Amino acid sequence: MRVYAITYDLNRPGQKYELLYQAIKNLGTHWHFMQNTWLVCTALSAAEVRDHLARYVDSNDKLFVAKVTEAAWQGFDDNGNRWIKQQVEAAA
Repeated sequence: MRVYAITYDLNRPGQKYELLYQAIKNLGTHWHFMQNTWLVCTALSAAEVRDHLARYVDSNDKLFVAKVTEAAWQGFDDNGNRWIKQQVEAAA
């Protein structure tokens, strides 16, 4: 499994993105840890993740998917610290 950071800018006011959020959750183990950013564990490639999610965003939205191979962080609670440490180390 790989860990990906998925981040987005959704630019259409009032647009409902519940389907995007569900599509992200369906990729695998996930953590929505910042407003527009998720970490997800999946066997898919970054391009496959992008392609899977692209149908849930508008043409003027931005979507970025990056494989996480090393991480440094601060300000998260114990559960968040544990999630990052366990998932990133397991993917290494």
